Amino acid sequence: MSMMSPDRAENALVSVIIPAFNRPDLLAKAIRSILGQTHTNLEVVIVEDGSPMDLSDTVRGFADRRIMHVRREENRGVSVARNHGVSLAKGEFVAFLDSDDEWMPEKVERQLRYLLSKPDDFGLVYTLRYIVDDDGNPLPEYNLNEKEGELSKDMVWPAVIGTPSSWLMRRQLFLDLGGFVETIPFGEDWEFSIRLCQVTKVACLREKLTVMREHSGDRLSKNLDTKPYVAPSLIYIYEHHRAIFKEDREAHADMLRRISYYLRLSGNAKGSRRYARMAFRVKPSLESGRYMVKAWIGGR
Repeated sequence: MSMMSPDRAENALVSVIIPAFNRPDLLAKAIRSILGQTHTNLEVVIVEDGSPMDLSDTVRGFADRRIMHVRREENRGVSVARNHGVSLAKGEFVAFLDSDDEWMPEKVERQLRYLLSKPDDFGLVYTLRYIVDDDGNPLPEYNLNEKEGELSKDMVWPAVIGTPSSWLMRRQLFLDLGGFVETIPFGEDWEFSIRLCQVTKVACLREKLTVMREHSGDRLSKNLDTKPYVAPSLIYIYEHHRAIFKEDREAHADMLRRISYYLRLSGNAKGSRRYARMAFRVKPSLESGRYMVKAWIGGR
């Protein structure tokens, strides 16, 4: 396919979608990091997702015509909020920013130029990231990946292309894929990336331009052992992409063990044993055997 000129990046409209729920101070930091971008042709779509705290005053404080604020009365989760935001967006490109994350000033400009320097069968570019605590102190990094290109077989592992806060992608591609699945409250970004990488290549801008905050608040990925929705979400991902998992025996067994683990923690002993048996059949290893034993004796 033909290469697209990086010169076009300067004029491209980028729609930034922020799903927001409470945390007005963090939301304000996120908005400031967008308005401080060196790429200025932006629109910011803030979707307040049934937040008990009205965030209107926080948004109005910026008095910037590029900002659109939509308040949904019912809290339906981050996927619904993101999809709603994209449905209102007008940009050729769309980027996501969680309200507790931030961007470095050059993120959008550098991502656009990098994506447009690639052949046009590249649909998304992600960046590397800093992970910080509430006070901005650096935390240990994890899920370190710098993969690029045709990644359809790699997506059996989670977080290969990072967090949505690090993504910038073609809006039409997002629409063609149907957006995020709205019925799973966990792993929706993983599920989306599996579908995405079946139809497009992915670029990795190997610069730390996204700041991801891990804090003691309500980030969904915290304290997963206590969340009853994790196992059903993983089962959805597995059942809808089983053929892809079957191509990688290690990843296939790992996914089945994950499901067994979270079913066990949620009190579903029968389901836990079923998936532990499946994992052992796929890969009869010592690790799979340990999950079998735990599924039968219960506990953690």
